[in-house]
Amino acid sequence: MEEIFILNPLTALFLSGVATQLFVLVCDNDQRTTHNRKGLLKIQSDKRMDRWQKCFIKICMGLFDDHSFDFEKERFQGDLLISDPFEVHLTLLTMYSDAMLYFLRGRNNTIGKNTLQNVRKWFQLMESLEKSWLGRKFDTTTFRSLIAITNRFLKSTSTSTTHPTMLGKEYPHFSPGALFIRSAYVLHIHKHQFDPIQMEVWNMCNATFLSENILHLKDYFSDGSANCSMDNFSPIFPYISHLPCKHLYNVWGLSAQESECVPLDKIFKQINICIIGNATTFHTHNHTDDDGEQMASLKRTLFNAGTQINKEMSLAKNCEKQKRHQNKKKGSQFENAYNTAYNTERSRPKNNPQWSCQFLFPYQIIDSSHFTSETFAC
Repeated sequence: MEEIFILNPLTALFLSGVATQLFVLVCDNDQRTTHNRKGLLKIQSDKRMDRWQKCFIKICMGLFDDHSFDFEKERFQGDLLISDPFEVHLTLLTMYSDAMLYFLRGRNNTIGKNTLQNVRKWFQLMESLEKSWLGRKFDTTTFRSLIAITNRFLKSTSTSTTHPTMLGKEYPHFSPGALFIRSAYVLHIHKHQFDPIQMEVWNMCNATFLSENILHLKDYFSDGSANCSMDNFSPIFPYISHLPCKHLYNVWGLSAQESECVPLDKIFKQINICIIGNATTFHTHNHTDDDGEQMASLKRTLFNAGTQINKEMSLAKNCEKQKRHQNKKKGSQFENAYNTAYNTERSRPKNNPQWSCQFLFPYQIIDSSHFTSETFAC
């Protein structure tokens, strides 16, 4: 059960996907509300994002078997296939929680102070589900089991097995927010196995919970307007806090956004570099014997993912080049049509669904006054 605390390359890849979409979403919202961008560029950027989404999911699916926990894999195989995403999501959360408690009850398993604090944050996060839209959709009986595990953890904190000591082992890569995002992304990459209508409802409920309790979109949007002046991502962004926004804006700043399609390959690469840098820092300051292979696996995973994204974006650029050539032959009426369609869409206050997974971010940008102030993710 120790693997629940250890650096997992698939979790890191999921986080890089969330960060990529969040950054592009902020830029897209800012452009849609304050700037004029040529309609043809916007259409091409939409197509790039759609291709990136499909490619990213394919990459994650290819890694799932090698980097999934056994109980995760079992949820999507054979007789255990279930069409209700709420039931599967609750099952995963319960199993994560049970694995933590089981490990902590081990006779020789004493964890350090920081790790224990993050475990406590995880169970606080589970408690907060009870008053959320997501939690209200969970089966009541099964949800009681999760709460019972939470209560057992709180009770066990009074025993010596969960008291942090100087000899307790720290797990610096463990992040409660990252683990919850993992649970959601695992469902998303298997979305074809679920009932489509229920999946749409789950998308909305999960996105609302994430935006309020883990990603804290209030740090990026104020009254529906994007904040592109941030030096870093929110300091509570799971695992990769203080992601340097300014470096990303140098890749695709406001002026570039008015004249260039979104460079997803470069943005994705920059975010992966930051993840590897953070993980290396954690490894250096909290060295353990097994971290070396974990770090090597993380680097391979993110490097290979970046290579596949680069290939996909190269194909997209070739398609755009061909399209420009065709339009040049046929005249300017095609771009005028694109501009008209884009300006009509731009007047709507909704996020573009191609630019972010709906299970991550609400389709409608929510006023910052609707967000709670509680913080759970590290």
